[in-house]
Amino acid sequence: MKNIYARMVTTLALFCLATVIAAPTARAEEAPGAHKKKEPDREKLKVGDMAPSFALKTLNPELCGGTNMSSKTFFGSTATKNIGAMIVSFASANCKPCKKELPELHKLYLRLKPRGLEVLVVAMDKEEKDIAFMTQMAQDNKFTFPVLTDRFTILARRYHADELPYVVLVDGAGTIR
Repeated sequence: MKNIYARMVTTLALFCLATVIAAPTARAEEAPGAHKKKEPDREKLKVGDMAPSFALKTLNPELCGGTNMSSKTFFGSTATKNIGAMIVSFASANCKPCKKELPELHKLYLRLKPRGLEVLVVAMDKEEKDIAFMTQMAQDNKFTFPVLTDRFTILARRYHADELPYVVLVDGAGTIR
């Protein structure tokens, strides 16, 4: 199991590095649909912290197998899925690097899902047209991982997703890695 986890971490690190090198980072505040209020200073998530909980609606229920997803599905004593690790990626319809990242994440997901990898994409869009775009993108690309809508950016603020794309690796116990 440690070997699988190490390979997943290495693959994710290479993927994130390639994404950072290949595309400029977009500020979440610049993207319509992302939160614009200045949040009070609070401590950022660190390696070893527990991943913030969530319960969000999916934009692609027919492909991912559910209309809602919750952290309780993946972590804790009541988890219904047994996962080794999870990639949580925050995105927006107005983020060009995000649009490039999502198909690559799906390839990674398909390759590593048999080894316990889960992927969640959290769409931070507020406008109906942007939510519709993300829904259509998920359908067109046949994303089988959940694409969640965080219209009020509650989860994005919990994860401190201030720049896009923003990716977090969580282990099977729900700990930030």
